[in-house]
Parts: sequence; C-alpha cells; structure tokens
Amino acid sequence: MAKIVYSFGMTNAAITALEDVGVENVVDGQVSEIMFSLANTGQALDALKLLVKPHKDSAFETWLSATDWDTDGDIMRKQIGTIKTLASGATGMAYVVLGPVYSFKFQAGVATSTTSLVIVGSGV
Repeated sequence: MAKIVYSFGMTNAAITALEDVGVENVVDGQVSEIMFSLANTGQALDALKLLVKPHKDSAFETWLSATDWDTDGDIMRKQIGTIKTLASGATGMAYVVLGPVYSFKFQAGVATSTTSLVIVGSGV
C-alpha cells in the first residue's frame, strides 16, 4: 500500500474565463500520482485543465484537458462524475498519474457568470 506523501487543497471563489484554481503545487518529483475531489458551488464548468511543470525552469504544459478527461487510461486512471463539465452543486473525483514532475496546478472556466470551485487531494 502506498503511503500518502503530499496533501493539497485549493479554492477559487470567482472563476470566470479559464484561470488558475489555487496555487502551483511544488512536489519536486516526489509525487507521481494524485487523487483529488472537486466541489462546484456555482455555474457548471465548461473547462478543466491539469497542467504540469516538468522541471523548475520550464513552462507549464497541459497534462489533461478537454476530451482527455473522457476515458480512463495511462494518465487519467479513474474518474467519478463528469469533472471537466462539473455541474452546479456537483462533486467529482479523479485519480491521475503525474510522473516525476516538478509541480502541477489546475485551471477551470465557466461559459457565463462565475463559479466557486474547491479541489482537495493527496498524492503518493
């Protein structure tokens, strides 16, 4: 059984167009997998992205977005709920393989108005 080595929590109470949820999570290659849950208390999402920074001096790269969330596979192992378009008042969760990255962060967006999104999780 894997031991949890990293926990994270983030929120953004005023998401409109695609923007960061919380802050960059620096794991410095020590976390290769994360499991997280999302709670949406506003408008339905129309976009959710997971971005990774392979090393400290690199730019963020999109790890999962759009249809990447639709099918379980090598990177997105499991999903409960339709998290990329998480409905108002809904929750969802996912288990994702990051690999030995320097850091990761989430971005989310809505088509109209604003939403509030909370993401909490842990990594091994």
